[in-house]
Amino acid sequence: MIEYCIDNLNQIKDLTQNISDTEYQKPCSTLFESSLGQHIRHALEFYICLFKGLEDKIVNYDERKRQLDLQSQPEVASNVIDQIIDQIKTIKANRSIEVKANYTSDVDDEVCMHSSLYRELGFCLEHCIHHQALVKTGLKELNCLHLVDQSFGIAPSTLRNQKQCAQ
Repeated sequence: MIEYCIDNLNQIKDLTQNISDTEYQKPCSTLFESSLGQHIRHALEFYICLFKGLEDKIVNYDERKRQLDLQSQPEVASNVIDQIIDQIKTIKANRSIEVKANYTSDVDDEVCMHSSLYRELGFCLEHCIHHQALVKTGLKELNCLHLVDQSFGIAPSTLRNQKQCAQ
């Protein structure tokens, strides 16, 4: 699990190191006028919330800080990815954790759920892949698909299926 999260984050880091600030910030019509940077910020903030939650003893993805420099400066995103990877590398074993969430638009309707660190890492990984797929759509609009590997934004199960079909 840990190596897959790190590999995935490195894919995003490679993009942040090769894309211009203008391309990173540009609103894309195919993304309903959101930018690649907004999607990358959003995805990374779930990892940030996970590790903050490990310190606080409860994970709450709704408490994202929405750090605007993450969505406007690819070099900031690259540095944050390094920090997240460093935190992931410190994980030695799975453990039980609590996750708090509000699945309604009501202000005070939170639920608390039992989960595990690996389950939440898997969630963060899948969430990143989902937003990478959206980023890839934006990259196509910006004529920048050459900046990412063909597997960028494709779920591992889909990649496995494609390999089986090719045999």
